Order: sequence, then C-alpha cells, then structure tokens
Amino acid sequence: MTTDEGDTPRSASQNPGRSLSGNQRGVPPLVDPSGLVGPTEMALRIGISPATVRTWKRRRQLPEPLAVVSGVPLWERETVKAWWLAKMGHED
Repeated sequence: MTTDEGDTPRSASQNPGRSLSGNQRGVPPLVDPSGLVGPTEMALRIGISPATVRTWKRRRQLPEPLAVVSGVPLWERETVKAWWLAKMGHED
C-alpha cells in the first residue's frame, strides 16, 4: 500500500501506477512444480554423480536454489540448463 499526503493508505487498485507482484509483497511468484529439479535429478540431467552435486553445493558452486523444501534445494530446470551450459563454456 502507498499513502498520499494525508497518510491515507491506498490499495493498488487506487494507485494503478504501482504493481503489487508477488515479489513486492515478499511472497514468491507461483511456479510450476513440474519444472523444478532437486539435486538427484540435476545430477541425472547433466550426467554427473549425485555426490558431485552434493560437493558443489557444499562449495557453493551451484546456482542459488529457487526454494528449499524440507532441506532439499530445488532449482528451475531452465536455470540448471543455463548454468550448466555456462559452466561448460557453451552459449544457449
């Protein structure tokens, strides 16, 4: 919400110039869960062992996960693909 000169709160509908997307409210945008991969699927998709993924995670050599659910990091498939291509020196 924003305020005008009288400190009266205004909603986004009263202030069409300002969007209240999920990120502005501190809530992540909706993501299709079928597009997410965990460490094991990441390893399978790029052809490395899950132990290598765990090592890279510990060394902070992986992209930032989109979310962590019950201690398991989750990445978007496209993020993993772009990261892997860049790591291997290829352009998408």
